Amino acid sequence: MKKIFSCLLLIGTMAHAQDIIEFSDPNFKTALLNHPTLVDTNGDGEIQFTEAETVLDLEVSASNISAMPEIQYFINLRNLACNGNNLATLDISMLPQLGIVFCDNNALTSLLLNHAPHAMSLFCNDNQLVTLDLSNLGIETLYCQNNALTAVNLSGITQLYESNFSNNQLTALEFPEYSISSGDILTISNNPLTSFTLRHSSLVNFVCTNTAITTLDVSHCSFYRTGVNLSNNPNLQYINLKNGVGDSCDPAIDSSCNRGWQIDNCPALKYICVDSFEEGTFFSEHVTNVPVYSPYCSFVPGGNYNTITGNVRFDANNNGCDENDLAMPYIKIRANDTTDENAAVTDHNGNYSIYTTSGNFTVAPIIERPELFNISPLSAVATFPFDNASHEITQDFCITPEGMHPDVEVVVVPLTTARPGFDAVYKIVYKNKGNQILSGSVVFNYDDSFSDFVNAVPDPSAGQIGLRAFLYNNLLPFESRQIIVTLNINSSVETPPVHSGDVLSFLASVSPIATDETPLDNNFTFNQTAVNAIDPNSKICLEGEILDSAQIGKYVHYNINFENLGTANATNIVVRDVIDSNKFSMESLQVLNSSHPLSTKVKGNVVEFIFENINLPPSSISPIGGHGNVLFKIKTKSDIPIDGTIENTANIYFDYNAPIETNEAKTTFRLLKNQQFERDSSISIHPNPAKDVVKIQSKNTIKSIALFDVQGRILQSSAENKKETSIDLSQQSKGIYFLKISTEKGSKIEKIIKE
Repeated sequence: MKKIFSCLLLIGTMAHAQDIIEFSDPNFKTALLNHPTLVDTNGDGEIQFTEAETVLDLEVSASNISAMPEIQYFINLRNLACNGNNLATLDISMLPQLGIVFCDNNALTSLLLNHAPHAMSLFCNDNQLVTLDLSNLGIETLYCQNNALTAVNLSGITQLYESNFSNNQLTALEFPEYSISSGDILTISNNPLTSFTLRHSSLVNFVCTNTAITTLDVSHCSFYRTGVNLSNNPNLQYINLKNGVGDSCDPAIDSSCNRGWQIDNCPALKYICVDSFEEGTFFSEHVTNVPVYSPYCSFVPGGNYNTITGNVRFDANNNGCDENDLAMPYIKIRANDTTDENAAVTDHNGNYSIYTTSGNFTVAPIIERPELFNISPLSAVATFPFDNASHEITQDFCITPEGMHPDVEVVVVPLTTARPGFDAVYKIVYKNKGNQILSGSVVFNYDDSFSDFVNAVPDPSAGQIGLRAFLYNNLLPFESRQIIVTLNINSSVETPPVHSGDVLSFLASVSPIATDETPLDNNFTFNQTAVNAIDPNSKICLEGEILDSAQIGKYVHYNINFENLGTANATNIVVRDVIDSNKFSMESLQVLNSSHPLSTKVKGNVVEFIFENINLPPSSISPIGGHGNVLFKIKTKSDIPIDGTIENTANIYFDYNAPIETNEAKTTFRLLKNQQFERDSSISIHPNPAKDVVKIQSKNTIKSIALFDVQGRILQSSAENKKETSIDLSQQSKGIYFLKISTEKGSKIEKIIKE
């Protein structure tokens, strides 16, 4: 019996020994035996496997532990604190239920984690880690500062609420989209990062100081009520904060808005990209000493947005629009809902894009004379769901003529100032605003005694002293063309001299006139005051500084000139014009011409003429190519009082430089003395019929005369400056002609019979 009992005792002892964990570091075992919560449940001074499996929370901090590979036996462990030891490696990859790990203040060079998707907090700061693989972890809190990290794998992380990566050797750090959620804290300071991008996050506190970052892209992130510190980044040049949401927060209204922004000691900072609606408010309140901030780092909104896009074509033969029909530039497309009013103007290829929020938008072309055309569809509804996503709807439009209505207009545009002794450049823009294909001529009159013709593009079809004529053919509806004329202005020592302050007059006429439905805009007079200074970036009302009050409620023309005065090509240029909607009808705005292809966006009373990829060379290298312009017309409101003024400036953005503000273009409506409005009834001609000379008289100064045949072609024209003049018909054939006489008070068209 004794022998049997001894055998059983030996077997039991051996089984008990096999259940005991052998520890490589006795300090780890000692810490377990001294654990506040009983680990050695049977009190035998050993730790059995079964005892390890029952432990849920383990705290062995500051226990002089150098190795603890036996942690793998604690398979049900949920929380581990082993900070403040001498660990060089830690493998907890076999512990799938770990939720919180404190392993900071060790000498770790290797940390292996279980890549389970459950929520986890990791504190591994103040170690010697070089790499850290957190892929596909459900990690929510991460403190890994004060290591030697050169790479951190964050792929697959979905919700990281609080993290600190500071004081490492990270040159790059990439967060998956939507990995950082509302209420987050992120610190990435003291790393050799050169760039950083973060998207779709709502942070409470963001600290990025003492890095080598040159560009910081935090677009699509919300910084409302956020404390942001970007100080002490000596290489930081560019910040992209264009996120489509409000970041401005007033502490006087919301007490949680006291965190603020800090951007100190960033001497290289040149540009901050913001949303247009915060351009003039947020950074002026929160950030000082920033050279430039604007929304034009991109030409689409920040954050999520919807797009209405399409093409407009003209169907001249009424057989339906297809790709063979001509695309129509400069057609305004409006998209309105109950709160927003957006519009775009088709580009040179007839394409448009309008960016909207969610909701139902009515989309329709807005043309100057809609009664002349059939538009299909007349309007359309674009519906975007409220799902915080980006959608696109395509809506094309087809325009066909209704009846036969010829109508052409002409405008004279100064591309330079008139400086005595220098060349001045003028653009004559003529546009078909009727619905018939037109052919005719453009005549440009100038006072040859004060200027000399240099050249024109295209070459004139005919010319004489003070006049140049240009034939045109097949001008399509909505099409505009241009003529560039260069004149040399007399200097102050020529005869007659031109001095600063002298007024030079120019007249352009376009035919056909006799059949034109609105003949008043077939002539355009432009008066330019000679100056000694150059004004390269300017805005001008072409009707002048004083206008007859009879013109209230009618179109006025504006031209904006810009010039690249820098040393490198300007990649993108934006002309931004904030128009006073109390004095102008935004509905009536029509773009007539531009020097380069552009897209035009209208939101409320803000018009943006966008020259994307214009690559405008410096004018110092390319005097001709370094300039550009945009021409538009707009109706004034009909309730502007006599002696009321219309005034406006524009801002011109050259790439990432501060905007250049133009001069103020100011025009006053006056009740002019002895006004004859548009028709001057004092004009008389005789004899009629006539064989040769027809005498012309007026009580007012005659400014120009022009003779047309019955087809509307200009046969003769001249600039005048007197109350009596004449025209010689001896070289014309017998028949019927039309004579248009323009005075300082109006104009009159007379039918003449040549015998």
